Amino acid sequence: MSLEFFENPKGVVTTNDVERYIDSVRFEHGKQTTVCYMTTVSGFEIIGTSGTIDPANGNAEVGRRLAEENARQILWGHLAFTKQFLW
Repeated sequence: MSLEFFENPKGVVTTNDVERYIDSVRFEHGKQTTVCYMTTVSGFEIIGTSGTIDPANGNAEVGRRLAEENARQILWGHLAFTKQFLW
């Protein structure tokens, strides 16, 4: 992680902070669930999920987008938790 993350004002995590911390993203699709495995630059893996009520109405692209958004929100929270102890 770059020093920029540590130089931002207290309590501020930006979209750029989140983007810079993501190393890779991959997806798995089940019958009603999409799972996003997001690996950070430190090797930590965050798992985001999305699901559909009726598989006949499921949309794989929407499922991937929602699962990735879920993983990004989790990462955002982890980064914010870490940052609160820096100040």
